Amino acid sequence: MTHFKNLQPVKNDTIFHYLELYFADKSSKKVNLSIGAYRDDDGLPYIFDVVKDAERDLLDYSTYNKEYTLIDGVPNYPKLSRNLIFKDCLANRENRIASIQTIAGTGSLRLSAELIKNNFPHIKNVYISDPTWGPHRFIFDQLGLNVINYPYYSKKTCTKDFPAMLEGLNNCGNDCLVVLHTCAHNPTGIDLTKEEWKEIAELTKIKNFLVLFDSAYLGFASGDFDIDAWPIKYFEENNIEFLVSQSFSKNMGLYGERIGALHIVCKDSETASLLVQNLKLIIRSFYTSPSLHGARIVNRILENEDYLNRWKKELEIVATRVQTMRSSLISGLKELNTPGNWDLVGQQKGMFSYLPLSEAQCYRMIDYWHVYILPSGRINIAGLSPDNLQYVIDSIDNCVRSVN
Repeated sequence: MTHFKNLQPVKNDTIFHYLELYFADKSSKKVNLSIGAYRDDDGLPYIFDVVKDAERDLLDYSTYNKEYTLIDGVPNYPKLSRNLIFKDCLANRENRIASIQTIAGTGSLRLSAELIKNNFPHIKNVYISDPTWGPHRFIFDQLGLNVINYPYYSKKTCTKDFPAMLEGLNNCGNDCLVVLHTCAHNPTGIDLTKEEWKEIAELTKIKNFLVLFDSAYLGFASGDFDIDAWPIKYFEENNIEFLVSQSFSKNMGLYGERIGALHIVCKDSETASLLVQNLKLIIRSFYTSPSLHGARIVNRILENEDYLNRWKKELEIVATRVQTMRSSLISGLKELNTPGNWDLVGQQKGMFSYLPLSEAQCYRMIDYWHVYILPSGRINIAGLSPDNLQYVIDSIDNCVRSVN
């Protein structure tokens, strides 16, 4: 008798499912707008020039080896990644921020979930935006936490519904974790204003729920890392305890290096030390210690003022290209008088746009036009290029007109 007889089929991850379909498609016109990875004007994966230079520096093995690193990360990496966000804020100066290297942003979220499940039994409910990045629900649901949607996007108006969001979060208490997208909301591309963030911070203090900032796209919304990190710093200034999931996959193009961090702002340095100890215990049972190479690249860039300034400039350039492609897409649709409120789509930020398309229209995009987008209407704007832009515009126009 087999030990594995009770295994059940598992539904494929939606994003990687469409990536597989794209690779299998033989059409010469196919376009991949499904997976969230930056592409240059030639539609090719982009490696930051400063990353190339940092890697060349690392080829000097007189100062490097391939030994295990520390459980909490490559030396200096937790501090450097923390300083990039928090700089000289009070919590950082008072050593009230626990920081640890993680396996990219996804690993940071999973580590947060494990910490909450193991150490904060009073937290039973996790609130995520509707819609949100697909794995959010899966990560917390797998650990037996009660995952609840709070309203965020209105399909009727094709924009955020902030009053409904506030009403939904008003149901939260100190038994709740609330996941917030710091910037470049995935999948909608619609962010909160500063005034709205201030209201969320005030509600956080009143209701005493715990906030987790998912910060996968810092720098991709505005082109400026510090501007995009403003909500995090505002919460710190207001003496609120919270978690930050950080990733360098997008803003340094280090997707396959799987390099991220988890930062937890708390009330005192003793608690910060205890948090690191407990996080290290979880990591030891998962993967012992994180990987070396990605963290060394990040360290090299953040430690070197010239590299740091070059990275910030390069990040601004890639973010500007994304916004230019978004504007060109909207202009093209408006020139064709394509039915729909495309001005609202033009206001979205970051790598993604949330097109006002039905599932049937999205499937026609894929099946007839070989343009791979998600059934929700989310597209990766960075996948657009001068070569495929008009083709995508024509495909959207056709699908809107031909499918109700």
